[in-house]
Amino acid sequence: DSPHLLADRMRAELYLGVAEHDPYIIPGDPEAIDEALREAGIEPRRAPPPERLDEARRITCDVALGPLRAFLKAQPREGDRILVVVLRRIAEPGSPLAAMLPDLRGLTLTPKAMSESLGRCLGVEGPFAPTVLLGLDAITARRPGTLDVTLAHELGHVLGLLHEREAGDLMAVEPPKCLPRLSEAQLARLKGK
Repeated sequence: DSPHLLADRMRAELYLGVAEHDPYIIPGDPEAIDEALREAGIEPRRAPPPERLDEARRITCDVALGPLRAFLKAQPREGDRILVVVLRRIAEPGSPLAAMLPDLRGLTLTPKAMSESLGRCLGVEGPFAPTVLLGLDAITARRPGTLDVTLAHELGHVLGLLHEREAGDLMAVEPPKCLPRLSEAQLARLKGK
């Protein structure tokens, strides 16, 4: 058993910002979404007719997730690697995602763990490199010095770990206030036992 679980399985590639998308990779400006819907003849901020619901969702996803989709599609799909993207913020303030998750510190996208609805909205077919997005503003605003804990938490998702409720657990939704730990069951899962 190697103590270097990631090193045996994958290599990580670090991106400090994504030039064409910096500072946000998920813009989703509500005004841009409204404008795109209006251009398609769909009244924004109202329930579209049932026959246009899928079209309205597609338009919203295109505006909100277009830069992230473009980034994922531009990456080579083969190989065992993890993309780590460090941004000022993951989602633009005022966007639907920022409204739902105002202090989004990290977001992990993997082909296996992504919900079907997000996968459909993101529109990335087939396999893609597991991608960890880190939002520095939210990480440092909450608790300076927790970038490493947030990265370790998100890499845990890449390796198949889910959120836990126990305080102090690395996979807890809220970042630990001290050095986090993994349970014996989590370590066994990571080691493939």
